Amino acid sequence: MTDNFYRMTHTPALLLGLLLGFGPALSAQPNSTRFASRNAIEKVCLELEHETRLKDTQSGRFHLFSSNCSIDRDFYGSWERAGDTLSLTTDKRPSINLESVTETGVSTDQVLVSLRSDDPALLPGLTAHHGDQTFRVGASGTVTLNVPLTSVFFSHPGMAKAVYIPVNTDAAEVTISVRFLDLHLPSLVDDRWLLQGKHMVYVPRAGSLRSEQMTLHRGKRCFYPQE
Repeated sequence: MTDNFYRMTHTPALLLGLLLGFGPALSAQPNSTRFASRNAIEKVCLELEHETRLKDTQSGRFHLFSSNCSIDRDFYGSWERAGDTLSLTTDKRPSINLESVTETGVSTDQVLVSLRSDDPALLPGLTAHHGDQTFRVGASGTVTLNVPLTSVFFSHPGMAKAVYIPVNTDAAEVTISVRFLDLHLPSLVDDRWLLQGKHMVYVPRAGSLRSEQMTLHRGKRCFYPQE
């Protein structure tokens, strides 16, 4: 971790109030709002780009930098707002690739889907979405679905989804070769924060990078590693 940081330019109080929604918007050009942590151990700086006022904008771009004394992570992506909840998703992230599929037999009831991968430890983290139902993949890398098969989406926390579209919708057994790509990439997927006045409170979820609550404070000076 770099020991050198520089402080961002301090925004005058009046302009800051305008950008954060306490007055009329200056223009329709993208503005930004910055939040930062007060935690000396794990430092987080979040910059949200938005049109006019943050409270009137439902989506935009973000830049989040995090440093916890052992590793630095630099994220860029898109944010969406629903009510008081803000969701962050990075542009680049690991992904699931379905490389080959074998369909055999005919079934009138259920189909056994067997997943194979060079990273077998990741298979139990997969979830299969079939129709309006959701199924967890078992420790053996298998999941049983009802026929007829329609499109099956596979998801994994922190990864981009993959879709399997069957040719034989009444197959008795399906074997899929799965490859997990770009596992080295840090990522955020639907990383949720609750907006509370001048603060943002992290909402822990299964699969999120952060396992404990953290509060970011609006208007606090941000920091980034010196380039």
